[in-house]
Amino acid sequence: MTQWIARTIDFIKSLKDSNGRPIPVIFRPWHEMTGSWFWWGTPHCTAKEYQSLFRMVVRQFRKARIDNVVWSYSPGADAHDTPQRFFNAYPGDRYVDLLGFDIYQYNGPGEFVATCRLDLKIMHDYAQKHRKLYAITETGYRNTPDEKWFTNVLRPAFQGFSPCYVLLWRNAWDQKEENFGPAPEKSCAEDFRLFHKDNATLFLNDIRN
Repeated sequence: MTQWIARTIDFIKSLKDSNGRPIPVIFRPWHEMTGSWFWWGTPHCTAKEYQSLFRMVVRQFRKARIDNVVWSYSPGADAHDTPQRFFNAYPGDRYVDLLGFDIYQYNGPGEFVATCRLDLKIMHDYAQKHRKLYAITETGYRNTPDEKWFTNVLRPAFQGFSPCYVLLWRNAWDQKEENFGPAPEKSCAEDFRLFHKDNATLFLNDIRN
C-alpha cells in the first residue's frame, strides 16, 4: 500500500498548469466505505481502522509537502441515513475539506430524491458549523431510461441546497451497463440541454463567460 501511496503522491506532484503552478485536485480515497464491495468498507473494516487508514494517507501527503489536494470524505447514501451513520467513520475535521456522498437511482424517483435531500441536509448542517464544502460526489441513473430525469428528478433532488458540484458517473466506452451521463443519442439528451440552461445549474463555460 505504501508503494501505491507514493505513486499517487508522485502523480499529483506532476500536475502543473502552463505556468508551472500545482493544479488543485479533489482526492477522495477509500470512498463508499459504508458499503461492503471494497475491502475498506463495512463489514471488512471497523470505523477506527478506516479513520486510521484515511489519516495515514493524509499525513503521507503532508509529509511530502503537497498542499494542492482537497480531501473528500464520501460515503454511500442510504435512505435511512442519520448524522451518526453518515459520520461513523469520519476521520476528523483536520483531515477532511469536502463532504460528499455517492447516490444512484435504482428504484423509483421518489426514493432517490428523498434520500439525496436527506444526505444533503446532513452535510449542509455540518458544513455550515464546521466550515466545510459539500458535494454530490457520484450520481446517475443507469442508461437514463427516464427522458426527463435531469429536470424532473436530479434537479429537485438538490434544489434549495448549494453543493459545490454534482458529478455524473461515466459513460464507459467498453461497458454498456456503465452509462450514466448524457449523450446525443440518448432519449434524455434534450432534457439535459434544458438542465444545462437552467438557472439552478452552473457549468464550466458559464464561469468562463
